[in-house]
Amino acid sequence: MSWLFRHNWAWSLAAFLLGALITWLLLDRRTPATSAEAPAEEPAKEELKEEALVGAPATH
Repeated sequence: MSWLFRHNWAWSLAAFLLGALITWLLLDRRTPATSAEAPAEEPAKEELKEEALVGAPATH
């Protein structure tokens, strides 16, 4: 059984490192890069509605 561990640890390590690299690349692509040239936009203020959702009790 020791022969299995001797040959398997390298493949396990390679698979882990490859998976970590792919995950890091995919997660890094999802975050938008901030540019120094683009001015920061203020979030638009949404109007607060006094309506209740369907089935939700209206409390004031």
